[in-house]
Amino acid sequence: MKEWVGIGALALLVGCSSADEIGHEVGVADTNAEAAAIDQKEPRKIEVKSDVMTFEYSWPGEVAGVSALNGLFEMRAAEAQDAFRTMAAEAKLDAEKFDYPYRAYASSWNRQVDGETPRFLSLVGESYSYTGGAHGNTTYAATLGDIEAEKEIGALDLFTSAKDLDAAIRPDYCELLKSQRAERLGDVEVLGDCPPLGDFVLSPLSSDGESIDGLQLLAAPSVAGAYAEGSYTVALDIDADALATVAPEYRDAFAGSD
Repeated sequence: MKEWVGIGALALLVGCSSADEIGHEVGVADTNAEAAAIDQKEPRKIEVKSDVMTFEYSWPGEVAGVSALNGLFEMRAAEAQDAFRTMAAEAKLDAEKFDYPYRAYASSWNRQVDGETPRFLSLVGESYSYTGGAHGNTTYAATLGDIEAEKEIGALDLFTSAKDLDAAIRPDYCELLKSQRAERLGDVEVLGDCPPLGDFVLSPLSSDGESIDGLQLLAAPSVAGAYAEGSYTVALDIDADALATVAPEYRDAFAGSD
């Protein structure tokens, strides 16, 4: 069995108005100051803590070596922090207005390198948010950093279409997913249909750090079963059927393309 190195994931939250714009100062201390002075090869971590919210956003030093990607992360971290600060401040004001307990909001966006090929930088990300409900929510997303082009692309951009790829790999990933669910559930009957490809977070894989030769499908909680089952991850080899669906402009990045 191959030892996979993923080419993977990052998530995005778009920004909105700041806390100042709603006329309420939440008293947040931001460690984002003097970002330009930071060693660009060092991991980047932004932490904000107050009685209103906690916020974390981090990414690895390897991203900083690709200036366009690093700039995107800086922008997204600022937007995400601003949006979350606004949401938390508004929720706290509502709690005070209607006299109910306020539970401090929490958000974390953590990224790490999962693999790197000569052309692609792989990042795996997990985002967690708590906004006062019964439990927090964990989400995942996937994209690739194209080092040569210094831009992000989606994993599905590597293929001619999601429909073609789904047709090529669906029998295999559904079988593997069903097997994993049966093992996790034990004597409990496995219920529910196999989710479509679009419900998974798709991440290309590389076992040698040189070319893409596999795919990873990540199902967040509730996607492939009950929330209590947690997330599922299925890894597949790139076989001839899947290779046939690779877009021509990316064919040379895949194993077996010669």
